[in-house]
Amino acid sequence: MHAMVFDSRELMRQTLGSILSSSVPCLKVSGIGSVGGLIKQSLDPVYYDLIVGSPASFGSESGTCVALVKRLYPDAKVVLLHDEPLDDDEETRARVTALPTTVGALSLKNHIKRLVNIDDDEDNEETSQPFSFDLGSETVRPAVPMYRSRPHLSKRQRQIMVLVASGLGNIEISERLGIAEGTVKSHMHTIFRALNVRSRTQAVIKYQKLSEELN
Repeated sequence: MHAMVFDSRELMRQTLGSILSSSVPCLKVSGIGSVGGLIKQSLDPVYYDLIVGSPASFGSESGTCVALVKRLYPDAKVVLLHDEPLDDDEETRARVTALPTTVGALSLKNHIKRLVNIDDDEDNEETSQPFSFDLGSETVRPAVPMYRSRPHLSKRQRQIMVLVASGLGNIEISERLGIAEGTVKSHMHTIFRALNVRSRTQAVIKYQKLSEELN
């Protein structure tokens, strides 16, 4: 089974991909970050069963993005994180769903499961913390608490995490902070252990949750 996530922000593509992968077993996910990418991907012989994305992240091209997804992928089930109403006919509404950009992560996950006919009683309660798709930033707030203790990060590690959340890679972070790339990698290794994560996306989610609790 193949799925596509589209969003102009890399962090959000990774986050949406993680939600899809945890919702549907054996799902292969492709990420698209531009309108041109949507067009190019339509030429791929791969059949997409599911498409999830945020048209508004493309700014003035959001309307074009919505139209392209509907036209280029007529057989896929589509979830649009979109606050504008969709003026669709009944046939299109049967396969294209618009959810608010402030949808909870758990609600999105359960909606995806329903689309692909997966019954799961485990995820049945949304927590009060929204999963924010704030289009003005890269902020990601998970609906489900990711940890119980409060791990300690040094001032330098917190600086690095702010830059990681902005989408910078290790080389860019080293240049920004004036330190060696190897030092950044060492800090990232320590951060991963402290937060008990395996990826940069998971680290950003946990770090931002920790920051909210401390404020």
